[in-house]
Amino acid sequence: MRVTVDGFPEDFPAGLTIADLVDIRKADDTTLITEVNHRFIHKKDYGLTVLVDGDQVEFIYAAFGG
Repeated sequence: MRVTVDGFPEDFPAGLTIADLVDIRKADDTTLITEVNHRFIHKKDYGLTVLVDGDQVEFIYAAFGG
């Protein structure tokens, strides 16, 4: 299946979850915010959110400071 991650289309096996994608990308970070098709996905739902062909995923890293 083809999923667009951070603006770049990539092929992945069917059944991929957000948790799997975070592991593949080594994107685990306390400031990570994830959107699928412009909808926020809570971290507790990463393992339950199965991606499908055509999904768009954005990994956003919040920057804090002053």
